[in-house]
Amino acid sequence: RFRLKDMGCTISHLDALAAFLERDEAYCLMLEDDADPSADLGAWLADMSWWPADAEMVKIERWRSRKLKVLLGRPAGRHRGRTLRRLHSRHMGTAGYIVSRAGARRVVGHRPVNMPIDHMLFNMNASPLAAQLKTYQVEPALVKQADQEPGPARPGTSRSDYDRRETGVAYMMRELKRGLYEIRLAPAQMRQLVGGATLTRPPWKN
Repeated sequence: RFRLKDMGCTISHLDALAAFLERDEAYCLMLEDDADPSADLGAWLADMSWWPADAEMVKIERWRSRKLKVLLGRPAGRHRGRTLRRLHSRHMGTAGYIVSRAGARRVVGHRPVNMPIDHMLFNMNASPLAAQLKTYQVEPALVKQADQEPGPARPGTSRSDYDRRETGVAYMMRELKRGLYEIRLAPAQMRQLVGGATLTRPPWKN
């Protein structure tokens, strides 16, 4: 199911990345309106020498979930007290990420656009694009999504708007499909674990 608000968010990301490709910068920092950045984000990005040579995307956000654990590869670099590790499993959210020109070209040129942007970019289980992108995770993360955190929601909404779970046949079918995707990727993820990857809930540090 592709809700109208998800369509709008996806289009805004793709338009921003297309605008980036019309400029000369080497990297593009993407932050959504509810992104809560760490105090040292500016200092952390002042020197981009930490960027992994093969990286197309670096996710700087943590997605708050009691259940979700993320499969991360061995440390591939360290910068100002934070580690970079290759992302090998789905890690939702697009409140904060950095993309190279090569990564932006891949994203903007991808078709069909048939799922929300966070699934397109960071759900290896369902998105061919996410499975192809060379994506790293910053740990501890530099950004968290304010609306996901405990406390008051944004004006005009209630906390229950964010905490309410879907129900019904469509939801159950989608969860079943997600489970099948998880099973399909299990052999590759087991190989990553044997090779030194770890399952973790990415922390966030101010």
